[in-house]
Amino acid sequence: MAKVFKAIDMILDFFETKVCSVLFAVTCIVLFVQVVFRALGLGVSWCEEVARYLNVWVIYLAAAKATKYSKHMSVDILPLLLKGKGSILLQLFAAVVSLVFFIVLAKYGTQVLMGMSIRPQFSAANRINMLIPYAAPTAGAYLMLLRQLGVIYGYILQLFDKNPPAEGADDMEVID
Repeated sequence: MAKVFKAIDMILDFFETKVCSVLFAVTCIVLFVQVVFRALGLGVSWCEEVARYLNVWVIYLAAAKATKYSKHMSVDILPLLLKGKGSILLQLFAAVVSLVFFIVLAKYGTQVLMGMSIRPQFSAANRINMLIPYAAPTAGAYLMLLRQLGVIYGYILQLFDKNPPAEGADDMEVID
């Protein structure tokens, strides 16, 4: 099971890192072009819209990467107060609740995309099929779902002392 998670982790790491980097670089280039053209007094209507949709994709891909390291915003006072297995159980519970949220987000996002494939909408400036930007939350939800399964697996291993965290470590590495 650990080998399967490791293989999926490597693929997702490569995908999230490389695609996120390329999309962010393209966003920066598009915004630079917009600034230059505005300085020259030429309006470029497509830049802002493209940058916005690229940014949405970057956000959801980066959110999946954050899920791997349990770096989403959370209240962490209770896990700090609890010690040992109590803390792990609380973190496991929170991870399962997050997993349920990702499942719901993926389910409803898929339904929205199905509806948009039947009756497509197009953006105002560029006539981009809105299926592309609307697919970002759904794709992100599926990626976060996969990442959250790895986090839950790591907590279960810790719960049964199969993968104890390093002494003094505040971050849990899910996969060795």
